[in-house]
Amino acid sequence: MRWLLSLLLSSFLVTLVHAAEQPLLVVGGDSISADEFLYLWRKHNSYKGESKPETMRSFLETYTNYRLKVLDAKAQGLQKRSSFLNEYQQYRDVQLTPYFLDSAERERLYHAAYERMKWEVDASHILLSVPADSEDSVVYNRALELRQRLLHGVSFDSLARAVSDDPSAATNGGNLGFFGASTMVYPFELAAYNTPVDSISLPVRTSFGYHLIRVNNRRPDRGSLTVAHIFRVAREPISPERDREIRDTMLLIRSRILDSGESFFNLVQDFSQDANSAAAKGLLPPVTTGRFPASFADAAFALKRDGDISEPVRTRFGWHLIKRLRKDSVGSYEEARETIRRSLQRVGIELEGHDALVNTMLDRAKASLDEEAVSTLVGKNDSVRPAPTLLVRPFAHIGATGQELPLSVLYDYVVENKIAFDRDALMRAAKHLLDDTAFAYCEREVRAANPQLDYLLHEFYDGLLLFDISETKLWQTNPPESVYKSLYKKYKKELVFAERLHVEEYSTTSDVKKLSALHIKLCPSLKNKPSKKELLRDSITLRVSNYEAGTSYFSDYGKIHKSPSPVEWDGVCSMILAHGNRSFFFRVTEVRKNVPKSLDESRGELQRYYQIEEEQRWLTDLRKQYKIVVNEALLEQLEKSE
Repeated sequence: MRWLLSLLLSSFLVTLVHAAEQPLLVVGGDSISADEFLYLWRKHNSYKGESKPETMRSFLETYTNYRLKVLDAKAQGLQKRSSFLNEYQQYRDVQLTPYFLDSAERERLYHAAYERMKWEVDASHILLSVPADSEDSVVYNRALELRQRLLHGVSFDSLARAVSDDPSAATNGGNLGFFGASTMVYPFELAAYNTPVDSISLPVRTSFGYHLIRVNNRRPDRGSLTVAHIFRVAREPISPERDREIRDTMLLIRSRILDSGESFFNLVQDFSQDANSAAAKGLLPPVTTGRFPASFADAAFALKRDGDISEPVRTRFGWHLIKRLRKDSVGSYEEARETIRRSLQRVGIELEGHDALVNTMLDRAKASLDEEAVSTLVGKNDSVRPAPTLLVRPFAHIGATGQELPLSVLYDYVVENKIAFDRDALMRAAKHLLDDTAFAYCEREVRAANPQLDYLLHEFYDGLLLFDISETKLWQTNPPESVYKSLYKKYKKELVFAERLHVEEYSTTSDVKKLSALHIKLCPSLKNKPSKKELLRDSITLRVSNYEAGTSYFSDYGKIHKSPSPVEWDGVCSMILAHGNRSFFFRVTEVRKNVPKSLDESRGELQRYYQIEEEQRWLTDLRKQYKIVVNEALLEQLEKSE
């Protein structure tokens, strides 16, 4: 209820801040001012890079669709979900903090974060979630009981598997591996960094519930890597054969880079299935420990020099080739300060300065609590409502506005949240309401004075709703098999491999001379074929695969044809390659152009087509449901001014 009250106040403030501005666009009951639209349009075009900026009118169309989806999310009540409320509140509080904490307090926070940046922590945790109908104190006391069991020798791994509400604990025993600063929610991070190695923290409260944290190890921070990657999707469930085929495709892409000298960044455009990074030549956000899957981060940090390219790396998403571009160490405090500032804005539920933030707001709002008035509700209950003459008495005052909160507000809050009518519980509830009211006053004041901050918070609020409604409407929907078949029939002409190769791979871990002899025998002509007996005798393994790649995957490496350029492989082999203790070569026996994909091979693309069509149907329905009004005269003025 506290979160709901605060969010309702925040939504009211957004309305007040925007009320005085002339709307450019009205979608349903939502009005968007010209200034806010201009802010969003400029921000959108700043992401375009070297591509042609989008026109204002085309962006207006896209943005209108965005607003329609947000309205649908509100109509479904997604803004009332506790997960949404928590995430928005956390982001809002972090964004507001710099406007209220003094510079000395901010510097203290930044320096504390800088010290954490120098280390990485390996920790395990047990999570106890807090059900909506449960008291915090009950879960907290259970966490204390579990901690006592751990301190008396119960295995952390076994207990985590048995009782933790983190689903991954069933397989990892609660172990999170190493992580760095600014990768976990803030209270968790603070507890993990402040708990000695081989020790167990007291219960730590986050938006997920209560955690018991065991610190297993610490090590110096590995720094930050700037990398690019080529990515091929291989999500479960996937057959071992298909998974191996994708991995082999990645090996051959790598050979084109290392042996043929082809551009990594050109191959990103040709082959990477990560649309977001492909638009930026494969560039990813900085890689730090704990921010990426462990297998990806470990492979990236294993690269010794800028320009090095990894072997194919498997994550739960698929296969990656990683190119190291730059490594950055933590550096001096002055160098890291801006990064720290941004990190504290991105993460954190309650910064170390949260109490200071609230106290500053209480002072600024001239807020005070009348404890004597609160005490008049002690011993009351939810079955007999107190007399109106009592409930009109104020228990809190906001001196900056002259606002007073009557006891009726406190009584209703206590009843709705099933809070006991004892003195301590009533004082805590009254303090929550006072804090929220003072917070709302100060937020309104600072947002009115800082339109860019107001737009940012409004954008984040709507963005969260868009994510939630899209996940419900599009991303989590799995069409029935009949829909897959219908889409496959509809888009069949577009679902093709540009080239598909039938490839034989011969490999050995023993006598390379025998592999060389086979290479000489097989490469001149496809008519030459080895017998199973011959392969078995010489300890040579044959594996046959189909590659969804162009023939330029296979080059002669400057030996067979005395040229480093790719060649058409009509029965021509690669040179003998080596990897670890294995030697191998490839022979292409067939090259086929524009090979149709099977239904199974097309499922990823069919899912995308399904989502596109579902989105169009969704937007068509929303446009019928909500009225859209554009201030054409104002839009023309904006177009001319830009």
